[in-house]
Amino acid sequence: MTESPSLPPDTPKPPATLTPLQQAQAAQAAGRLAEAAAWYEQALALAPEDPASLVQLGVLRIQLGQYAAAAQALSQALALRPEDAFAHYNLGNALYFQGDLGSALAQFQQAVQLDASFADAHHNLGFIQEQLGLRQ
Repeated sequence: MTESPSLPPDTPKPPATLTPLQQAQAAQAAGRLAEAAAWYEQALALAPEDPASLVQLGVLRIQLGQYAAAAQALSQALALRPEDAFAHYNLGNALYFQGDLGSALAQFQQAVQLDASFADAHHNLGFIQEQLGLRQ
């Protein structure tokens, strides 16, 4: 009986194939934002109700200055996972940049309610409260 030949221990393994979501995350981390957007769209075509992909696409859209598209992706994510403090926080940011301070305030309040230790959400909540004259 013959055994299969074994490869030397220093033989490089072939690279694993990355999923579209992993490609998107890698492109975003490298600052290739337009490429990342295309990969997120492809990931969502494969799994349209993946809240994590929707949140990440929303964050990317904020980075690209596409606030209405960001708000849409984040709202879709929250419809699927309403307890996501990070999604509420980012929806608040998208709404703020669109000039909708009242709705942004509500999203930051929700983020803080869901995660009392979320420092950035507390900061943005205080900032909006000051802008709306609700805090001195």
